[in-house]
Amino acid sequence: MSDNIPFDIQMDIMNRLPVKSLLQFRTVSKQWKFSINNFEFIRKYGVRERNSCYFNLSYKHENAGFMYSVDENLAFRHMDSNLNIFSLTPVSLSEGVWCFAFGKNSMLLLWNPSIKKSVGISVPNYTFQPDSPKMIFGFGIRPVTLEPTLLKINYPLYSDGPWYKETNLVAVGMDGNNQIVPIAFGICKGETSPCWSWWMSVLKECIGDSPNLLFISDRHAAIALAVHNEFPLAFHVVCCHHLMMNLSLKSKKTKGLLWKICKAYTPEEFSTEMSNLQAIQPYAYHKLIQVGPQRWSRAHCPLVRYNYMTSNSVESVNACIVLYRKLSVLKLAETYREMVQEWYFKR
Repeated sequence: MSDNIPFDIQMDIMNRLPVKSLLQFRTVSKQWKFSINNFEFIRKYGVRERNSCYFNLSYKHENAGFMYSVDENLAFRHMDSNLNIFSLTPVSLSEGVWCFAFGKNSMLLLWNPSIKKSVGISVPNYTFQPDSPKMIFGFGIRPVTLEPTLLKINYPLYSDGPWYKETNLVAVGMDGNNQIVPIAFGICKGETSPCWSWWMSVLKECIGDSPNLLFISDRHAAIALAVHNEFPLAFHVVCCHHLMMNLSLKSKKTKGLLWKICKAYTPEEFSTEMSNLQAIQPYAYHKLIQVGPQRWSRAHCPLVRYNYMTSNSVESVNACIVLYRKLSVLKLAETYREMVQEWYFKR
């Protein structure tokens, strides 16, 4: 550049150049090298580079990995890289620098797409054993010093982890093909009345209220109250399996008789079997009458239960995510979303 051009204008022009050109221009003169290496120039240039990309998209297809940058106009630009994206798991993106996990989390990889260079960092105290502690990583560049910072958190494999000790709430439905339809997933502090009221209010926003809507759950008083307040048109019935557990029936014969009563199709069949139960287990008989036959028996239910006498569908979903309950809240929610998405894709 000519010496007649003010130096601040020269710096402004340099600030608009690609990174590769800036690295080459450092060899022009000592003044340019000093200015380009100056912290303030690097920080301003980094802000410009970061704002030029709205977000990044990475995905895997078959045996290949792809990465694109997307600007604010939703224009896609393929990001060329000599990295094997398929074998890398994105951790975070900060100030234009990517962080990936590689090799069962044994190594972290920092990649700057502007200069297409990367550096690998071995994870300290890493051991890959079946009972090794779980790890989660964080990455970011400090806004003041522009220093890259890595964070590793260990937690025992068979512990509750450092995340939360709350309650998972799941709501599912059944479709015409007798398949489970996940509706909602949430996390709350516990099975308390305020939590159930919040859960039912959120669920109402998703499915609305209807006189043909039937809820099946255990006999938790907070659930019954929340359903009554948030879904006045719906009907709440009791899971027969939980009801049998509340009765503490010991004999297999008595348990079998209770299932006959619950599944009876006609009031006549229901009355006959109830008389048999009264003769051999008076306490269970009076308890069932107290609960209300319309809430647990098929013969007296005002709505059609479609052979769904228990809440086993919810327990099936809970069994699928039991191994992931020790994850962080966000990771748990993302795992649940991925699981549901895979179900619908396979269907």
